[in-house]
Amino acid sequence: MCEKDFDLVECFRPDNRCCITPVCRLERAFSAALEAYLQVLDEWTREEIAANRRGLARRLVVSSQG
Repeated sequence: MCEKDFDLVECFRPDNRCCITPVCRLERAFSAALEAYLQVLDEWTREEIAANRRGLARRLVVSSQG
């Protein structure tokens, strides 16, 4: 995983003070889920995500009228 400061839950933090960490499986489950999430995002480029530039531009037009 490339993300270094992605503290999804307290047990990911270096200063973790959660009292159930030694017996909890949540860290392992969230680690696997986060890795899968980031792996899917790694398969996409900005160019692929923004491929429909005209459609995006139409949706993102900000009116100058107040």
